[in-house]
Amino acid sequence: MVRWDGYERGGSLADIPDTLIDYINAANLPTWRALPGRAAVDVLRQAMDETDRRIARLPDTAVQAAISGGFTFMLDRTGHRDEHTAQLTALLGA
Repeated sequence: MVRWDGYERGGSLADIPDTLIDYINAANLPTWRALPGRAAVDVLRQAMDETDRRIARLPDTAVQAAISGGFTFMLDRTGHRDEHTAQLTALLGA
C-alpha cells in the first residue's frame, strides 16, 4: 500500500531491498505476537482486503509501470500473503 501511495504521489515504484523488508517484518513481530489471535486474524484480513481493492482499482498506467519495472509481485500479493498467513497460523497453533 505504501509503495502504491508513493506511485500516486511521484509516478514511480520504490524498489525496497529484501533485507530492509526483513528488518521491517522482524521489528513488527512483537506487535503481532502481542495481539490476541482473533485480532491478528482480523488485521490480516483487513489488510488483504484493502490491498486487493487498491490493486483492483489501479489505473492501467500503474499496472504497466509495475510490469515494466519488474514489480509484478505488487499486482499479485498471493506469495507474500501466503507467507504471513502461514506464520500467523503457526503462531496460533491452528
